[in-house]
Amino acid sequence: MNPFLRLLGVLVPALAGLIAFGTPIGIATSAEAVEAVTLRFALGLVSGLLIRSWWAVVIVPIVYIGTFWIARAFTCPECTGPTYDVSILGALLYGFTSLIPVILGTALGAVTGRSLEKWLERPSAD
Repeated sequence: MNPFLRLLGVLVPALAGLIAFGTPIGIATSAEAVEAVTLRFALGLVSGLLIRSWWAVVIVPIVYIGTFWIARAFTCPECTGPTYDVSILGALLYGFTSLIPVILGTALGAVTGRSLEKWLERPSAD
């Protein structure tokens, strides 16, 4: 259980939130939708693999969405709150649906990471 890997697992969604703040809220084409879901699932998978705990399912989405909105507030001070691009209901719906692939990827990554860790710690047959 390397604490550096777990810290890196928390920094990955923070970095992804900083990268994603420049994107507009909402998806215009089906290609953008597939890309968004795939990237968010990969974000959750990598973070879950690094953290290897069920707490990752709670921590990763909070860090990702928190960093996203904080970065958005600092880069555009006049665009305060989630209602700048869309209504509050649209922002909540977008936030909830965008976190589903992150949560699923994180859960799969945590299970896989835990299994991989146990497999690597197993004594060899030599």
